[in-house]
Amino acid sequence: MEIPAHVEIGSGLQVMHRGFGVVLHPRTVIGNNVTIYHGVTIGRGDVWVPEVASALGGFVIHDDAIICAGAKIICARGSLTIGEGAIVGANAVVTKSVPAGEIWAGCPARRIGTR
Repeated sequence: MEIPAHVEIGSGLQVMHRGFGVVLHPRTVIGNNVTIYHGVTIGRGDVWVPEVASALGGFVIHDDAIICAGAKIICARGSLTIGEGAIVGANAVVTKSVPAGEIWAGCPARRIGTR
């Protein structure tokens, strides 16, 4: 599991399966009672651009969100948020913000239901 020192983590974070393969971008903020499964990546979608020139603002995972195994949350511009109580399905590729209480899955991820 790779968690840079700049990542902000709220209380009650659950990391399943010892966080095997989890990688978080340094500009990530994780709310309270978030669950992250193994193989999750939260990171830049423009890795070919030098870090100083990147337009990435960062990532915010709100309270009670669940990020399922193998999900990839990537962004190249601005900020990407996973809303309060949202679920990102296994192996989903999220490239835009997920509203609160919604369930997203697929590649690219899209809304498949509500919680």
